[in-house]
Amino acid sequence: MIGNDAVQNLVGAALLIRTFVALRAVDPGFDRHNILTMAMSVSGSRFEKTSDVNRLLRDGLQRVEALPGVVRAAAAYSLPLEGHFGIPFNIVGRAPGSSPYDGRGWMRPLDPGKGYGPEFEEPARQIVGVVGDVHDFGLNRNPQPVVYVPIAQVTDGITALMARALRIVWIVRTRGAPRSLAGAIERELREASGDLPVAQIRTMDEVVGQSTAREDFNMTLLTVFGCAALLLAAIGIYGLMAYAVEQRRQELAIRMALGAVTVNVRNMIVWQGMRLALAEVAVGVAAAFGLTRLLENFLFGVKAWDALVLVSVPGC
Repeated sequence: MIGNDAVQNLVGAALLIRTFVALRAVDPGFDRHNILTMAMSVSGSRFEKTSDVNRLLRDGLQRVEALPGVVRAAAAYSLPLEGHFGIPFNIVGRAPGSSPYDGRGWMRPLDPGKGYGPEFEEPARQIVGVVGDVHDFGLNRNPQPVVYVPIAQVTDGITALMARALRIVWIVRTRGAPRSLAGAIERELREASGDLPVAQIRTMDEVVGQSTAREDFNMTLLTVFGCAALLLAAIGIYGLMAYAVEQRRQELAIRMALGAVTVNVRNMIVWQGMRLALAEVAVGVAAAFGLTRLLENFLFGVKAWDALVLVSVPGC
């Protein structure tokens, strides 16, 4: 059995471990393996028009896809799990407010609708396909409605806005280890862009890992605290029991001399220690209820009052 503080810390750690497992069971909506990403800033007058950006993308992607070991390459203004640039839109033929997605949404890049100035207004677009859900705002958040629009089809106003606010992200699927091609890909992109530098070279596995970094840190921290509290509780209870037995040494010797059975004496001592531990566990479980309330915002896929955790942890 374990003590008060240990119960609280281990309950929190167990809840976060279950969150850790639940997050890794979530399908992000894309295949994250063998993908290399790198960002490039295109701010400035060179890329304020859509045609200029499209020319850069076409040249860069052709160069990268010609490299041995590259399966496919693409570009966007943001990556999954890292959010989007959002502007409201309306659905043609429906009264404003009649659709749950009317007036809100996220676009990659973006189809803005009306009301943001003539440089951003576009004609109605036709939906040509539907893709699966992607967890663009984190594995612990539900997928949001997103409209995918070819970069070559957005207005110059949107292109200039995104060039100032965002960076182009090059996304490359490889046959082998993605980082082994990082140097060659970077050289081709610098050549295509007029020697613009790239930054944030990451694999998509690293992007997914960074999206859960806070949950991982919280789990590790509480697990360390819980194990430390468990060790200290064990040492404390052992020391207390050893002291209690030492104080009753003469009494125990008299009991044994009068014929007390060894197993009965041992059980008596153990039960006295168990009562102390059970009292601390009861207090610890009660305090853990308060701790779980503080953890609610950090949990995913598990309830703060998870019965399995609250029953199994004290039994350790």
